[in-house]
Amino acid sequence: MKVQMMTVDEWNNVTDNPRQRDTERHAKKIMGDFSPWLEQGEIVQAARLPGGNLYKLNGHTRGYGWVNRLIHRPDKIQVEIFEAKDVEEVVKMYHLYDNVRYSESPSDLVSGCFHQLQYKPLSAYLDRWLTE
Repeated sequence: MKVQMMTVDEWNNVTDNPRQRDTERHAKKIMGDFSPWLEQGEIVQAARLPGGNLYKLNGHTRGYGWVNRLIHRPDKIQVEIFEAKDVEEVVKMYHLYDNVRYSESPSDLVSGCFHQLQYKPLSAYLDRWLTE
């Protein structure tokens, strides 16, 4: 992996991943989640093909928000660049970031809150639901 600093405009010119969802529609749903701004949001990932072409792996929605000034626009962002042999591998890499199977389920969210509060459910039903 290599790290490169880019401006928002440079990032905006990186090719979108072929599997990227409707970025504008997605941005409208989640832009409020980026307030207050956290510095870790200024790190994105891309894949480089042997010929040098770059493809976004994530950061499409933040890029849209930065360009349209919907969220804090940093001067520079950190781009972690991974090597890929072809576009098919770029798509596979994308799915490591945007995949519903890797997202928190409702039970994951509840168990995370319980863990943070150091709470152990007394209900056998609730305890079983959280471990399924």
